[in-house]
Amino acid sequence: MQMPSCEYSVRRDSPNGPTLTFANVGDTVYHVWECNPTDMGMLVKKCFVTDGDGEDHAVIDYDGCSTDASLLSELAYDQNLMRAHATSQVRALRRKTNFSLARKNFESFPYA
Repeated sequence: MQMPSCEYSVRRDSPNGPTLTFANVGDTVYHVWECNPTDMGMLVKKCFVTDGDGEDHAVIDYDGCSTDASLLSELAYDQNLMRAHATSQVRALRRKTNFSLARKNFESFPYA
C-alpha cells in the first residue's frame, strides 16, 4: 500500500479557487485538506489556532467537529473522503492541523 500524500491550503473565492498568498482580516477563506491515493479515507481532526499570547485553542476537536462555527465551519468532505474544506473569516492567528487516515473498507471508519 502506498503511503498517502497530503496537503493543506487556504484558498479564496471557493474551495477550488486559487491558493492564497495574502488576505485581509475579515476576508472569507476556504481551508482545504486533500490526500492521495483514493483507496483511503481522511478525517481531519485536532486543529488549533494560536492566539497572540501563544495559547492554543481548538477549532476542530478530536472527533473532527468544529468547536465554534463562528471561527470555522463544519468540514464538508467530498464523496471519496480524500478532500475536505471549511470556511472561516481571516483572523490574525496561527494554525496547527493533524490528519487521520483509514482504509475505506475499514468497518469502524465513521464517515465511509
